[in-house]
Amino acid sequence: MSEYLIEDTTKESTITRFNKRVIYETAARSRTVHRGISNVTTFNYFELAYYGKLDQRYVPFYLDGSNNTAFGVIAKPYSDGNQPMKVANFVADIFNEMARVFNQSAGVGKISKNEKYLSQLKVYRAYEDPIIGYNNYINLIGQKLRSIFIKKSIKVENFDHFMKEMQVVMPEIAKRFPLTLSGYIKSKHSTIFSSGLALELADIDYENDHEKIVNFYNSKNWDFFVQACNNYGFRIDRNIPWRIVCDIEADGVVDFIASRGYIAAGDFLSRGTASGVAGSIKELPRILLRIYNIVRFNRFSETVRCDDGTIKQVAKTSQTYSQSNFISEANLSVTYFAREYIKLRLIEENIDITQKRKEMLIRDLIKLSLDNRSFFPIERLFEEKINNLVDKKFTFNYYKYVKEPARVMREFDRGEISSYSMGNSNSSTGY
Repeated sequence: MSEYLIEDTTKESTITRFNKRVIYETAARSRTVHRGISNVTTFNYFELAYYGKLDQRYVPFYLDGSNNTAFGVIAKPYSDGNQPMKVANFVADIFNEMARVFNQSAGVGKISKNEKYLSQLKVYRAYEDPIIGYNNYINLIGQKLRSIFIKKSIKVENFDHFMKEMQVVMPEIAKRFPLTLSGYIKSKHSTIFSSGLALELADIDYENDHEKIVNFYNSKNWDFFVQACNNYGFRIDRNIPWRIVCDIEADGVVDFIASRGYIAAGDFLSRGTASGVAGSIKELPRILLRIYNIVRFNRFSETVRCDDGTIKQVAKTSQTYSQSNFISEANLSVTYFAREYIKLRLIEENIDITQKRKEMLIRDLIKLSLDNRSFFPIERLFEEKINNLVDKKFTFNYYKYVKEPARVMREFDRGEISSYSMGNSNSSTGY
């Protein structure tokens, strides 16, 4: 076991791990920040924590796994394992060229041939479909809520009963375990790999600081690796130095993006990715019904007190609903789910807003949606505002635009305003 760096977290105390992590951070910074290297950075803080998750308007996005044209495959010599690994098409183009140049350099003796990971580049992790991840995650949320309901002796009889109980537990649950796809993509439960912009070049435990130093920072080829990544527009994660992320606005990336038919980085985000919010309101009934079916018991008994004072057990069954006719069977409307969506997103984003202003906001957004026969105001304009990393408040300007639905929608459709004419026009995108 390393005396100074973490190797196995299960065999060390918390204070020992903390002290060793400080040593690692000092060593990593001495090899990067203190040498003026700008493309080795951390993705844990501030806006970079959302890089590859939010587009230029602060709306969650992902690369759609069913859109084959959006992907490129990592060339076989540079891919670990039998399954083809894919990323965004231009990222695959960039990496395949960088890996070829890198490996040729090892072949002619320009760099060391004997480094475990930095002599012949290989990809161990690439794109991961967030929709698959989200569906699995919803099952986990359902099981977590089921445990809470059992602990609280809550036995739901129907969907209305279920939603009343959800109103009680969700304010605490949703902050750590968001329910919507938008909230999931932004959260720690989703990864940057849903963007198609990230690759990993080793299969090392993320906590193993000893391996990070030995196989990367102290590698004979580290400087060459850093320079190659810089030339080709990749940023290196300082905490996971085998993870590289494509900077879509880097000089070395622009031509590759253009070769795939995109005008610029913003065009890729607009046309080449899927919105994490589009269709969310239509999808919410399906998600809530799935969770309802997980937490409910088909049959259960309930203790009741009779008029004569005696107590007895009464057998009950919970109501079932069909997927296709759920909304009508539950005697609800799509507008009901639009309201619930807004409430969920406000909780997930931990928005500091009074109950009165929240009610006004919901009322105005629903009216705007009904007037325009579209949930675009909620799924786009509202999402842009609450995901703004700079301004989380609902400013006067926001209410002014919501109060003038005809004008804002007309100007937006004509392209005369962007969403960030709505409030904070000087905020940085982080891309």
